[in-house]
Amino acid sequence: MTPVASAADTVRITDPVDGATIPTSYSVKISATDDQRVMHVLARVDSAIYEDAVCSGLGSTAAVCSFTTPSTSSLGAHTLWVKARDSAGNVSKTSITFIVGTYGGGGVDKIMYAAGDIVCAPGNPGNDTCTDAQTNSLIGADADVIGLLGDIQYESGSLSDFNASFHRTWGNHPGNLLNPSPGNHDYRNTTASGYYDYFQNAGQSARTDSVEVGARTEGWHAETVGDWKILNLNSGDTCGKIDGAGPSCAEGSPQDNWLEAQIQGAPANQCILAMWHHPPFTNDAKATYARNVVLDPMWNSLTDPAGGGPADILLVGHSHAYERFAKRGPAPGFAVSPVGVREFLVGTGGKGVEGGFGNGPVPHEASSLSLGVLKLTLKDDAYSFAFKAIGGTSPDSGSGTCNP
Repeated sequence: MTPVASAADTVRITDPVDGATIPTSYSVKISATDDQRVMHVLARVDSAIYEDAVCSGLGSTAAVCSFTTPSTSSLGAHTLWVKARDSAGNVSKTSITFIVGTYGGGGVDKIMYAAGDIVCAPGNPGNDTCTDAQTNSLIGADADVIGLLGDIQYESGSLSDFNASFHRTWGNHPGNLLNPSPGNHDYRNTTASGYYDYFQNAGQSARTDSVEVGARTEGWHAETVGDWKILNLNSGDTCGKIDGAGPSCAEGSPQDNWLEAQIQGAPANQCILAMWHHPPFTNDAKATYARNVVLDPMWNSLTDPAGGGPADILLVGHSHAYERFAKRGPAPGFAVSPVGVREFLVGTGGKGVEGGFGNGPVPHEASSLSLGVLKLTLKDDAYSFAFKAIGGTSPDSGSGTCNP
């Protein structure tokens, strides 16, 4: 008799999500976490079997695997089954249904909520500045994905702080909804071990499920939500510029190469949303926040048509405010462009607002110093947005179309 997996043994299909429409020849991603060692991962799409496809981390407590579906996959619904076995013989299983089809064909709208700079350290007494419980209450039951835009847990992102603070509010959502990118406070110990342990349900994590965060030395990952591709990047502690914490964002770096490959490999007409912590530009009154030239290579990868772009939306945090910008082209000019990328800065998740606005290098179209969350409705070739503030107001809303 095969042993039954415990609650700590989890296998997840992180991309695509259940019900997604994907093209043929699609890269499927699987994560498996365990209190023992993950020894074997098997996937099956219809009658095709992928055994230990391309896996990193086998023999450890966390493994990440991927394989590409065959280009001969027929249009229509398919079922993907996955099972993982650990060193004690325990087996965990899961499955989803996905649709092989084309993008821009009238898919189902998906709802995303997002914010960064979220949860104060345990015991922080500032009731007027620590409002993560209130911002969390703005996340509706209609959420298909919840974007966490870095600085998720203050002050140093330790596992004990994640368990004590983040887990009681924003972390109380199911793992299949949470979609995180780390920030500089999550990297205060240079390795972001608390961030990775918490979301991967490792060590003494309070989670009972796992959340896709990418490999520990990387932190970038992708998933498909409806007709959209969401790309999570890792700006760490300003792209490794401070104390070497986090990966490089330089042109030609592994992270930038991965980003370009994801954009180039996206199907025609698929909308693309990227997210990381630090803004390439902002109007924050702090001059050190206003411009992050270290992020120019990744911004340019998003905006470059020659590299498969442009993408459509970039979500960032770090500056404790809300700003929306017009579609902008490549750095360093950031010219307004009808086929540029629109940046939303949403550093309003609960830690508190800081200062105000100054004269940054790129003027914004809308702004707010209220705490709240951004709600995005992701359509097959367009989107609508509303910044939902504590107290029930909506200081900014509108819509946009994806780039051709």
